[in-house]
Amino acid sequence: MYRNAHLDDIDSIIALESAAYGIPPMIVQAQMPFMRQEWMQAIEGDQVLCLDNPEGALIGAIHVSERDVTSAGSERTLVSLMVSPEAQRSGHGGALLRSFLDVCDQSGHTAALKVAPTNTGAIHLYQRSGFKKTGREDGGLLRMVRDPNPEGDTLEL
Repeated sequence: MYRNAHLDDIDSIIALESAAYGIPPMIVQAQMPFMRQEWMQAIEGDQVLCLDNPEGALIGAIHVSERDVTSAGSERTLVSLMVSPEAQRSGHGGALLRSFLDVCDQSGHTAALKVAPTNTGAIHLYQRSGFKKTGREDGGLLRMVRDPNPEGDTLEL
């Protein structure tokens, strides 16, 4: 079940993030105040969508931000898309991505994201969803963008 995140989800989101990205517990502990602050701001800004399993446990989340690019338009950036390791390869990541793209298509926003060049599974998913590589950002991350699809054609995710 999809739902907007609430402030009481912060600990579960941080646990999901550390499991999905393989962040060592020592680093999570050291960064906890910063991580809590970042997630609190994102949740208060209605920028986080959660996915719960039928038992109500958090198994996925997506963090999106919006920013102005030009006077002619703006883009929504996929900051983070994460699925718990035990729920991966079940279509949940594609479903979360599809929800993001639907919002972008309906609002006419360009979709943008950054991804590690070594994350070939994610890159393949994004390319199948219409994203195109536009270059590298500081830190070596690939930047990918997707123009809005006003017809709302569903891509094969």
